[in-house]
Amino acid sequence: MESLIDNLAKAIRNSENKTERMNSVFCLSLLSYSNEVCIQKILDHSDAIRERLTEDETLKAYFEATVMKKLNSNT
Repeated sequence: MESLIDNLAKAIRNSENKTERMNSVFCLSLLSYSNEVCIQKILDHSDAIRERLTEDETLKAYFEATVMKKLNSNT
């Protein structure tokens, strides 16, 4: 699961395609963040993801509504 989070975060960071970034966020939203290792992995990539989210308000809103909601429900 950790490598999947790494790959999806890298796709968000590196992709110039808006649809691909949105699809990667969708995939992140489907994952279970039931252990600290997975949560730490997403936090490890938070700076790169945040940079992309500031470029696209739609992506930011979607990320907050899906991934962040799921992460917050685990704390």
